[in-house]
Amino acid sequence: MAALRSRDAAALEALRASLSSVGFLHLSDHGIASEVLGALSVARAFFESDEDTKSKAAHPRKGFIPVDGCVNAVRPPHLHEKFSCGRLADSLVAGDPYYSGPSDEAALYFGDANQWPDEADAPGFRAAYEAAYRAFEGLCLDLHAAVAAALRLPPDFFDAALRRHVTNLCALHYPARRAPAAARAEAAEASSGVEADNGGAEAAAGAAAAAGEA
Repeated sequence: MAALRSRDAAALEALRASLSSVGFLHLSDHGIASEVLGALSVARAFFESDEDTKSKAAHPRKGFIPVDGCVNAVRPPHLHEKFSCGRLADSLVAGDPYYSGPSDEAALYFGDANQWPDEADAPGFRAAYEAAYRAFEGLCLDLHAAVAAALRLPPDFFDAALRRHVTNLCALHYPARRAPAAARAEAAEASSGVEADNGGAEAAAGAAAAAGEA
């Protein structure tokens, strides 16, 4: 990613070729500090909390979502519990009335604030999550700018489309289950795959991310 940020010609050509022939890419040297990624381990401690503690931050989209708590037209029931954080208040474009406007879309995506665990219940959780969200948001915006450069488009080509972007930073936890063999195929369908529902960019961070990959 560092080469893309510096608009290295070879890196831009590799990006263009990857998107035009494969439709997928793997970023290295993304620039997100290992400390930021490592701090997300607070999610593990949160999921180990009792249900009453987790339910204090419950929300169907922006907070704690229990197992089978996220069901809609494009997703089957999942076997995981999840914490999902939407856009942060300081990420919204100042002065844009859309976010608080009357449209159903704005109300759905921006009408509710993120619900956070109490600091006493999950020390450092909110700070770690917000820092990670900002880092991933910045990475995605940088990547779109690099895509524009790779396609020889104006540098601000994607800006209007990204102005009101709908993004989430999610941590998933799959509680232990003892499913009979006959149920395994069905259970596999209920696990969460990468970009299985709607379009856009998705960044997945795991053990490899702390080593400089995302």
